[in-house]
Amino acid sequence: MMRCWRRWWMAGGIVLAVVGMAVGAAGPRKIPVVFRVHVPEELPLQVEARPAEADVEVGKRFRIEYTFRNPSNQTVRFIAGHFVAPAEYYAYFEMIECFCITGPDKRSRAITLKPGESLDAAAVIKIDKTIPDVRRLTFSYLLVPAPVEEADGQVGRWAGRQIGRWADRQMGRWAGGATPIGCGIRDTRCGITGMAGPGR
Repeated sequence: MMRCWRRWWMAGGIVLAVVGMAVGAAGPRKIPVVFRVHVPEELPLQVEARPAEADVEVGKRFRIEYTFRNPSNQTVRFIAGHFVAPAEYYAYFEMIECFCITGPDKRSRAITLKPGESLDAAAVIKIDKTIPDVRRLTFSYLLVPAPVEEADGQVGRWAGRQIGRWADRQMGRWAGGATPIGCGIRDTRCGITGMAGPGR
């Protein structure tokens, strides 16, 4: 009888040790995020996001590198707005840095690329620790053409209207019904009217 009890406790001890190891090995919370850039046909641009997908740790800064190339024989000028899908999770994203804004007032800026020119840029995001559980998120930029005569730092309200129009026409096809709800670091600071709508 003593031998049987000893075997039971030894087996139990092994189980407890394994469970303890599993609990202790639990790492930081991460959420899979896909990074995309939507380029309309009117913009002859080649764009690459690095990484294209990553497990982003909540509460930590995460940097995304972008390369914009203009392979055409014409000068290209564009602005960018970002959005998150599903849209209801946008409030949990913080833009620490963004290539689409400039100056101390964080105004939207247009980016100009001459024929054959390329640009390396970056964005830094942080996902709030209070974000609810979600299987996967998509963080995207929508590029729209900007008039050449517009000066940097003065395209905010114009950009908001343009992105809104493009989103109404294209976003359902590009992002599967995701709703863009912001541009720049914060809508109130970049001068762009926020666009809200039901999430999916």
